[in-house]
Amino acid sequence: MFYIYSVAFLLTAFIGNLYATPIVGGEVVYSPKYAAPKYPFIVSIQEIREAVSRSLGVHEYRHFCGGAMLNAKWFVSAAHCFLRKKLARIAAVIGHENLLNAQQNNSRYTIERVQFIYYQPTNIQNDIALARLKKRYVPEFNLVNGAFTHLPLAGMKNLSGVSCQIIGYGATQYAGELQNNLIEGEVSVITKQQCTEILGRILAPPHDETTLCALGDNQDTCQGDSGGPLICKLNNTPYICGIVSHGLTCGIRGVPSIYTAIVPYLEWIKLVINDKIEQTQINKLK
Repeated sequence: MFYIYSVAFLLTAFIGNLYATPIVGGEVVYSPKYAAPKYPFIVSIQEIREAVSRSLGVHEYRHFCGGAMLNAKWFVSAAHCFLRKKLARIAAVIGHENLLNAQQNNSRYTIERVQFIYYQPTNIQNDIALARLKKRYVPEFNLVNGAFTHLPLAGMKNLSGVSCQIIGYGATQYAGELQNNLIEGEVSVITKQQCTEILGRILAPPHDETTLCALGDNQDTCQGDSGGPLICKLNNTPYICGIVSHGLTCGIRGVPSIYTAIVPYLEWIKLVINDKIEQTQINKLK
């Protein structure tokens, strides 16, 4: 997750939340042996570690961002995850609750290309990317349902007060180690007005539909969770309503993180993942 710093704000937040625990207070996701994973659509985007790979003579990968499978070929993530990255040096691991098992099974998928839509890195606008796998994702279990995330409906815009799941392999405290175990937590979406009152006008996202603000009771996303899904259950169906984008810090009570909302990009997403368009202003990384 991107981090934006304000010394005065962080000092105030620290004093006001002196007893808050700055960690992602989630739980490790664990499914019984031989059972299908709870989140078979979760993606770990990994990069070759140059120094380790040279010394061992084999490619050693390390997780750096998350994502979520939308169909057998495409997953959604954050655009900033792919800044200054070479596709030849990154890969996707899908559906694993422990990344060490993925290394043993050698279950990495090559990323063929990545598409963006008017991404603006200077102000972190349109922080969304769609990545296409070179070969189709085949879940390890014969899953009839649940292998891919559900896109929200066009009318699902007002999510204020809705409780949502956050999922990722990110750090459990600020500047901490990334995790091999998949961790889940819970946050609630707040209004843009509430977000602005907490973060201030300079740091809060614009009052439009392209972002969401959400916070939890000491549960939060952190470094390494960028691009991962914000899963909200509506009408008893879990939908991917947001993508982890950026924030000020990790797990400080009362301080929200910012997510890219999915609904404003639905038309573009559907065109791309159904291979209806090759390129739409849309910057493409190959």
